[in-house]
Amino acid sequence: MIEKVIEDIYELSPMQQGMLFHTLYESQSGVYFEQLLLEMQGRLNVEALQQAWLDVTQRHSALRSSFHWEEMDETVQVVSKQVELPWVMLDWQTDLAAGQQDKLDALLLADQAQGFALDEAPLMRFTLIRLGEECWQLLWSHHHLLFDGWSMSIILHEVMAIYEARQQGITLHLNPVRPYRDFILWLQNQDQAAGEAFWQSRLQGFSVPPPLTIGLPATKAPATLAVPAEASVRLSLAVTGQLQALAKQHHLTLNNIVQGAWALLLSKYRNVQDIVFGVVVSGRPPAMNGVTAMVGLFINTVPLRVQITPDRPLMAWLKGLQTEAMEQEPYQQVSLADIQKLSNVPQGAALFDSIVVFESYPFKDEPAAGQSIRITGFNSLERSNYPLNLICIPDQQLKFSLRYDAARFDSEAMHRLLGHLTTLLQGMADNPESQLRDLSLLSADERRQLQAWNDTATDYPRDKTIVDLFEIQVQTTPDKLAVVFAEQSLSYRQLNEQANRLAHYLLGLKTPTGAGLLINNPLVAIAVERSPDMVVGLLAILKAGGAYVPIDPGYPPSRIQYMLEDSSAPLLLTQS
Repeated sequence: MIEKVIEDIYELSPMQQGMLFHTLYESQSGVYFEQLLLEMQGRLNVEALQQAWLDVTQRHSALRSSFHWEEMDETVQVVSKQVELPWVMLDWQTDLAAGQQDKLDALLLADQAQGFALDEAPLMRFTLIRLGEECWQLLWSHHHLLFDGWSMSIILHEVMAIYEARQQGITLHLNPVRPYRDFILWLQNQDQAAGEAFWQSRLQGFSVPPPLTIGLPATKAPATLAVPAEASVRLSLAVTGQLQALAKQHHLTLNNIVQGAWALLLSKYRNVQDIVFGVVVSGRPPAMNGVTAMVGLFINTVPLRVQITPDRPLMAWLKGLQTEAMEQEPYQQVSLADIQKLSNVPQGAALFDSIVVFESYPFKDEPAAGQSIRITGFNSLERSNYPLNLICIPDQQLKFSLRYDAARFDSEAMHRLLGHLTTLLQGMADNPESQLRDLSLLSADERRQLQAWNDTATDYPRDKTIVDLFEIQVQTTPDKLAVVFAEQSLSYRQLNEQANRLAHYLLGLKTPTGAGLLINNPLVAIAVERSPDMVVGLLAILKAGGAYVPIDPGYPPSRIQYMLEDSSAPLLLTQS
């Protein structure tokens, strides 16, 4: 009986294993659940469209796969011989545009909440919405476990080609395609030891970078509750043209340039010169015949390590990045989990927290004579398990989409980050002969603003300490606001009273011999979230005659431990 319904059973690729883990681990988050919204114009034959989708599903085995792990020695994907594609038809022609959008927003949320049972094929479904006489929207929901962006383009082209052929009474004969199983077999024949040796060497000496703490929301959500959000920007036609010409002149790719700009941005934001971020590679082995027409999940995410040498010429540095990327190609199918184990990054810490995706396979529905329906627009909605995802979409105007976790980063900071990225790219285009240190994040407006902010020179009593000056201010304006944060505030009097209480406590701490704890070593570490309590703590340490060692409480425990040991601070102030 099983043989009648099952076509094939085989293992998962490393990328599929990683996606499945995060899907199950973050089951309520919608991670790797994808929605593609297609806008279509024309006189649509619904039955012909449904049949075209079914034909393509039968043509590519990956589209009929389900995933099974319970009560099994290893996780496998099972290909069904046939599947029924779920379709829902909606007619919104009588609704106003605003009402249609409200309904669409609600539909997208409900569709995502429904999710998929991963052990039941097919892991995709369709909702066809009629908005007008010849105006349609098709919601294609699917799980990323099935296929990648390159495959998505193949699928859409084949669906449209089969549909149009049927409308014209033509039988379309497409070339046979290889099943996804062939790629899994290819993976199993690769030299895993050589790949592991390469990645161990490439990542040698790299430790956990400081976390990207820009633009933290005033109220931080629990770490397990990711909130997907997106910001986007387009480069001008002129800058895009400059970058394309630069890439051609120096035998680079736009992808190399974008990766270089992202590395510089992370370096400047983190104030480090050894950067690692993730890059998504196509994963399609050039030596495999017919691989460009295959459908499945071929991509992989691998680390890209970049060293920033400030006095190095930009073009020489970018060519070096290109060389290193080419050196990685033979080993790009080693799983990220295995790569991380080979690094010096402590267990439980992420190797990187941002990835760069360069979409070199955008779908374009070029109009043809006699074509009955056209795809006039599309929008892809998805979420990965990384807090920062930079997606670059090549076009006449290079587009960047920054998908981020709004529980960790606020909207204003993310839009500012995109602005800094475009400024870097503009600087690369305008000054290709510059050194890395010459490339600035700041726009002209930001530089002027900083100069205005820093124009704060004034006379003050040179014989007074900062504590003396603060207490003078307390006497002058005791009831004025001194600290404001979110819904909390402290007057100068309240701040002074709380700082005094804590300072007296610090002064009262003794060593086992009875001496004051801060006499021999006045350093006091403080690891407190941004809040009025942090200001109270800093001021109290100064009042007690100490010096503070600031530690971000968001750092990994191993990094906090290192800072405490390195500073020899005898005391740590933190929050319960």
